[in-house]
Amino acid sequence: MTRAGKSAIEAAMEGVKKRAKAPAATPAPEAAPVAADAIAGVVVDAPVPPPPPAKPARATKDRPPRRAKEPAREAPPPLPPPPRPASSAMPAAPAAPQDEQLVTQDGLKLHLRRWPAGADARGTVQIVHGLGEHIGRYEHVARALNTAGWHVAGHDQRGHGRSEGARGTVAHPLALLGDLAMVTDHLRTPGRRVLLGHSLGGLVAARFVAEGLQAHVARFARDFDALVLSSPALALGLTRGQRVLLAVLGRLAPNLRISNGLRPQWICRDPAVVADYVNDPLVHDRVTPRLVRFMVDNAAFVQALAPRWRLPTLLLWAGDDACVDPEGSKAFAAAAPSGVLFKRCYRRLYHEIFNEPEQADVLADLMQWLNQRF
Repeated sequence: MTRAGKSAIEAAMEGVKKRAKAPAATPAPEAAPVAADAIAGVVVDAPVPPPPPAKPARATKDRPPRRAKEPAREAPPPLPPPPRPASSAMPAAPAAPQDEQLVTQDGLKLHLRRWPAGADARGTVQIVHGLGEHIGRYEHVARALNTAGWHVAGHDQRGHGRSEGARGTVAHPLALLGDLAMVTDHLRTPGRRVLLGHSLGGLVAARFVAEGLQAHVARFARDFDALVLSSPALALGLTRGQRVLLAVLGRLAPNLRISNGLRPQWICRDPAVVADYVNDPLVHDRVTPRLVRFMVDNAAFVQALAPRWRLPTLLLWAGDDACVDPEGSKAFAAAAPSGVLFKRCYRRLYHEIFNEPEQADVLADLMQWLNQRF
């Protein structure tokens, strides 16, 4: 199991015990429930809400012992070189990022950011960020994609960053998927469309694509030309006992917000990135049994459909990951058809592979794969 799994669930049980002893409090109002396939939204020209006040830096602790290493293996073969561009003209300088707001059917304002490329862009890469973070942390990824001729856009998922919603929970099991469909519709532009998800965002993106493999698809289903997964949360490593405990908490306190148990130094090996993460007022560490249930159930859903996968997919994951279980990516890679999946494990990298000291290598792999496909 992941190192965070035990601490998060034990913390949840302590929270339930304390609440049982404390006098009953008036529950905070929740957003009205939405239908499982609700996707409608409208654009609102409203100012972006200011970020919350900065939170104090968390104490840094030593990283727990790593998982036992596999026997040394030869490095994976390099990706084939990209095809020669039709023209030697340099792409136009990217424009400044643009911020917008969208409103969900249940009335939450979602923050959206665009990084436009030049007029001759090949298409749009739509990014879905991970648990507790926000789309602003992908500035360098967006600029690299801009230089390669891609528009880039992404939203702060509900309960994250500058978007509204209780931190670390969802009002409905499929709310994150409905939000993604609404944003996708709003971003429709000429050219290819690529969906890129990291961590929790990787799970959301994979689940979104997997819906298209169903005999009867939900209304949130949308088509993309390719999928990129970065250290996706395709397994959490929970034991059977922890799953039972999760089921109990899901009934007793589904919206109990507790620490996710993840230490900041687990995200990557660059101290400067970790320091920025700790001091970022838009980053949070909250999670609820309802959100964990979404992750467990939909990771299983995606894994079950892996043998039928048909969308061209680039799967990149960290081999020394303490935030999600890398066995989930390994299992998906083993089950998905090799003709549609290109996989690469960076055995020594931590969770945020686009922020590691070797990020240039990871970005080069991404660009070469996109060049091959498009």
